[in-house]
Amino acid sequence: MKRIVRLAVAFLIVFTFVFSVKPISSVNAEETKYDLWVGKHQVTSENMDNIPVLDGSASYDPETQTLTLKDVTKVDGTKTDTSNLSKYSIYTTLDVLTIKGYCNISASNLTSVIYSTEDIILDGSIDVNNTSTLYDCYGIRALGDIYIKSGDINISAISGSGVGISCDDLIVVDGFIDTKGDYEGILATGKVYFEGGYVTAEGTDSSFGDAITSSKGININGDTHIFNPSGGEVKCVTSEYHIFNSSSQRVQKAEIGVMEENYGLKVMGVPVNNYNRFDIKAFPSGHVSFDPSSNTLYFENVSDNSNISSPDPIVDAGTKIETLTIMGKATLIYSGINHGFYSPGKLKILGDFDITTKDYVVGSMGCEVLFAGGNCTFTSSGYSGMSFMAYRTEFLDGTYIFNANQNDYYSAISTYDFNLNDGMYILEPEGGYFDSTDCGIKKSDNTKANKVKIGPKDYSLRVGGVQVTTANCKAIPSVYDGSASYDPETKTLTFEDYSKIDNSSTFAIIDTEDDLTIKGNMYLRDTRAQFGIRSLKGLTIDGDIHVDAKLFGSYTNDDLVISEDGFLDASAMEDSDGKGIYCQGDIDVAGCLNGYGCNIGIYAKNSIDCKDNSIVRAQGDQYGVRAGKDFKNICMLEAESKNEAVSVGGEITINREYGFRKDSYYDEATDGTHLSDDKKHFLTSGNDVAKKVYLEDKYCILVCGKKLTYDTRNDIQGLTSGKGTFDADTCTLNLDNAVLKHNGACIDSYLDLNIVTKGDVSVIADNNGAIFASKLTVDGNLYAEANEFAIYTFDFELKNGCEILIPEGGKYDNDKYCIVDKDGKPAKIVKIGKKSDVTPTPTPGTTPAPGSTPTPGTTPEPGTVSPGNTIEDVEAVILALPNDNDPAGSDFATLQAKASKVTKNSIKLTWKKVEGAASYYIYGNKCGVKNKYKRIKVVSKTTFTQKKLKKGTYYKYLIVAVDKDGKVLSTSKTIHAATTGGKVGNAKSLTTKAKKNKVTLKKGKTFKLKAKQKAANKKLKVKKHRPIQYESTNPAVATVNTSGKIKAVGKGKCDIYVYAQNGITKKIKVTVK
Repeated sequence: MKRIVRLAVAFLIVFTFVFSVKPISSVNAEETKYDLWVGKHQVTSENMDNIPVLDGSASYDPETQTLTLKDVTKVDGTKTDTSNLSKYSIYTTLDVLTIKGYCNISASNLTSVIYSTEDIILDGSIDVNNTSTLYDCYGIRALGDIYIKSGDINISAISGSGVGISCDDLIVVDGFIDTKGDYEGILATGKVYFEGGYVTAEGTDSSFGDAITSSKGININGDTHIFNPSGGEVKCVTSEYHIFNSSSQRVQKAEIGVMEENYGLKVMGVPVNNYNRFDIKAFPSGHVSFDPSSNTLYFENVSDNSNISSPDPIVDAGTKIETLTIMGKATLIYSGINHGFYSPGKLKILGDFDITTKDYVVGSMGCEVLFAGGNCTFTSSGYSGMSFMAYRTEFLDGTYIFNANQNDYYSAISTYDFNLNDGMYILEPEGGYFDSTDCGIKKSDNTKANKVKIGPKDYSLRVGGVQVTTANCKAIPSVYDGSASYDPETKTLTFEDYSKIDNSSTFAIIDTEDDLTIKGNMYLRDTRAQFGIRSLKGLTIDGDIHVDAKLFGSYTNDDLVISEDGFLDASAMEDSDGKGIYCQGDIDVAGCLNGYGCNIGIYAKNSIDCKDNSIVRAQGDQYGVRAGKDFKNICMLEAESKNEAVSVGGEITINREYGFRKDSYYDEATDGTHLSDDKKHFLTSGNDVAKKVYLEDKYCILVCGKKLTYDTRNDIQGLTSGKGTFDADTCTLNLDNAVLKHNGACIDSYLDLNIVTKGDVSVIADNNGAIFASKLTVDGNLYAEANEFAIYTFDFELKNGCEILIPEGGKYDNDKYCIVDKDGKPAKIVKIGKKSDVTPTPTPGTTPAPGSTPTPGTTPEPGTVSPGNTIEDVEAVILALPNDNDPAGSDFATLQAKASKVTKNSIKLTWKKVEGAASYYIYGNKCGVKNKYKRIKVVSKTTFTQKKLKKGTYYKYLIVAVDKDGKVLSTSKTIHAATTGGKVGNAKSLTTKAKKNKVTLKKGKTFKLKAKQKAANKKLKVKKHRPIQYESTNPAVATVNTSGKIKAVGKGKCDIYVYAQNGITKKIKVTVK
């Protein structure tokens, strides 16, 4: 049975509240435990960002299953396998664990320093030394494979009967590896593959030591060779493979790899080659590595301060590298070294560097230097030193300070061609400029500048810990999966596409000392940060903004304004003093404001002023809402607290359209029912301070399509005849000899409704239902008629001797939520009154004679997805569908399912609420006959987002509405939608030849709609999985064929739905005269 869509305004209010409610107190979600131990600590969702170690730091990314070690030399305790009492420093049962970073772990009495029951990938500088004297001990052991991707790796287990590396298959792709064990350097139960890199393997025991032992083979592939022993080769003896020398003796030590390649690059005089590039030993602290594929030199937290003297630069790019990129972070003070970063070719600098040398710190002779980002200070300490010299210079982003010796003869910068990207300026000296004649920066008095600062101008705004500047304001770099920009003229921060923030600040996700307006759509969630949004002046929200932080969701020193289209949802549930919204000024709400805090939900030092139709929701242990002055013109309000829902220093006033809600969840001990005499508090029916306050629209009722208001309560509009009034305090609709006719529901109430009639009242709907209510009470004579059910309500009561006169034997069905006849079928005609008072009711032209039985409902068709079938039967049909066509028995109008939003890796589905539906079953897969439907999810709400999808790919979906007994109410038409990021797209809108989406025809006449769809992106092709379809809600009035041709059949009205493959639709109203 098709269900009517409930009152839109009321449904939106309920839906928004139900799915935005948050717990009052902070309750940590159950932590996830991962199959990984570092020392005695199992890695969990709680500690994965900072795994406890005794020296250095460690973190884990569950998405990539990567353990990153930063200068770890000692873990905290050991992991003990209780089955055999074996001990390990790092232990995992993950299917594959990648280890990155730097470590130098030495341990004793361990079975293995690193151990995995599955596979390990090594991709960093890993030093492990097992000094155990146990009979079987290992440096690294995996029961699966070990894959060495790159790095400077040193493994040792030489104090007992040890093995350096033990695994099934060992695959060496790159890296510089030295592995030693008493018995074997490498022991493989599978094969050993040498694809690249350089490996030294040694079994140190003079009697039993072997360099490499493999049970299935040693493959030396590509450009790899056996360098030691000279003339060495692989041989198999007694089912084991080893390296043999030219005298056919197994060797204790072998060196296998590719030839040495020198890149022409030097760091502190150390030549960089393919052997040492993973960890160039040039500085006492930190790490330096080189990537030859991109010619990038990485500095990781390098520091040194020394008076050493050397003719070599800190970095000498040499002549082989055309463009050298230097990245990372380093502080190097070398007053005795002449030069810092030198290249005869191009240089690109991106990072945070503080470098001091005697002469120029950065130099590119005859070529150019690009400063691409970061914060750098370059200081020349020599008497005649310039801090920078190049033929051409370009500043793209970042902030740079150049210091030269205080000698007016030299400028800090010397260059022939000086270029500043958009948003970059000479910040110091003030009024400084580039003099192309002198090839340097000069002061405003035309003298040479010894100190020069170049960079963008800062705005008073930081996003995700990133300073917003003139250089990055058009595309703020901390934002990804979307974009963010800042307009300094209007002081507006705009987010696009619910983008995400890579937040590096533990202070505030968004921080400003100025007024700020936020537009667009954004989720700001990082409970490490004390503040979600912090403004030391005013804040205006003009978009859909969700923020979750530790102490303050939103903090403003001045006024907070929520525009009519604004929605701010702010939480601070991780600290006992957390406040969702904290405002030192006034709060002005025209849209929706949600505040959730452990302590206070919403706090305003001054007043909170609500505009008409605004919504406020708040929860906090101490107060839901706390205002120092007034809480004015309250409209919809949901406030909860363990102490007091709402507390003000001034007065509370309520908008006249709104009143206290009393529903099935009402609790007289906690729920507010009225204001205190001084209007400072909400009170319960027992005059206690209310801990819960719910205010709702008292006039949330449509009569013949028109919403009731305070102004129309005494003269209800839209009646065909008679008179109607409404008492909001008792929620009573008084109808006096009234006739109500409408092409939709005549009476549609979100509220519990009392109908009291005087005389005879007729309610006739040219639709599937005439009267809808949460609970309906009738007192008086009432005639109701509709196409499917006359009255639909979740509860029903008759007063003062009233009875159901038609249908004969009629009654209210608690399961079907409607009046049914004696056979249990929904009654299309219902007449209520007292038998003694009944007068003949005029029979409308479309009404069956009193006492007649409505046409029986549709019988379930086996083998289809039609209503009435069980969900088990329908699911069997869906899972066995042979193609992507619409399944038999499906319809569009009931659910109107569509793909409402698509991104690169997600599709959001939405549909209409179906009356009586307890759940919605969602089926889907990639489009294509080979991809059978799978059940994805069962939900109770009318929206679902599937994530982790492939970009640029079409997916298909079916939605099935199911009642509480497991019977199918409706099955949607197939949705075909494509994710973004590829070469295909979706339809955005539909057009037809119907003017104003209306068609009027005489019986027997036809009209062709000629529907066309418009693509969301003209550059992307919309692949046709299904042509535009058409559906009539009443074929007895008008039919429509597959080409969109409407034929008028009988007098009346109906709707024609025109819909595309992704569910976007156009409704055409058809009238047949």
